[in-house]
Amino acid sequence: MNEQETYEWIEKYLKGRLTDPERTAFEKRLENDKEFATEVALHRDLQETLSKETPSAFETAATDAAQVYFNEKSTTAEPLAPKKNKRNRTRYFVAASMVVLAAMAGLWLKKSPRDYSEQYARAHQIYPAVQMVRGAHHNEDPLAKGMEAYEKGDYSKAQRLFAKVPPSNEKYITSVFYRALSNHEMDRLGLAELGFLQVIARENSLYRPAAQWYLALSYLKAGNITETRRLCTALSEGSGVYQDDAQQLLKML
Repeated sequence: MNEQETYEWIEKYLKGRLTDPERTAFEKRLENDKEFATEVALHRDLQETLSKETPSAFETAATDAAQVYFNEKSTTAEPLAPKKNKRNRTRYFVAASMVVLAAMAGLWLKKSPRDYSEQYARAHQIYPAVQMVRGAHHNEDPLAKGMEAYEKGDYSKAQRLFAKVPPSNEKYITSVFYRALSNHEMDRLGLAELGFLQVIARENSLYRPAAQWYLALSYLKAGNITETRRLCTALSEGSGVYQDDAQQLLKML
């Protein structure tokens, strides 16, 4: 299966257009192929962004970044532009998203020369798993199975299971948060950042303060002290559950 076919396969899965045998094959690969699971998660986040009625800042940035990307790749005098059909639009924005993500990864390069591993170890605690109510379909629920894997410390399996929760699920933002936590614990800090930012964007989410705190810890883990201080300052000036933790961490920096 080439790259284009893989993109189309993922798109069909996310839109519920696969047959039962195709879905079974897809989910088998999702379970066993870590890189594929990560790509599916990125496609899902991108699809959710593109589904909004008003173009988001992310889409605008993706458009600009993609135009630069495709122009630089062109060997002709004329700038390249994506063809105006659905298939190429999907591929265009997927490629664009990768460019934007690569640009975002620049945040992780702004590391302090000082080692903050001791401060991180003192501030970090593994966030507890949600205790799921066991129902008739518990064993078929990717969120419930993901929580079990997360609680056991199998973060790789957990994030793959959380990635299976569709945006239409009422617990979707819970899966996004725990997928970000799983990536954080595996030192996949760029993916963790994306997840935490998605939760933080939901102002009414119960996980928003925790996402801010663990994003600060992700930056600390990466050595990006400027962003760590910024988030901790905001948390310390509030009255939430992470106020004291943020104040203590600021003193250690």
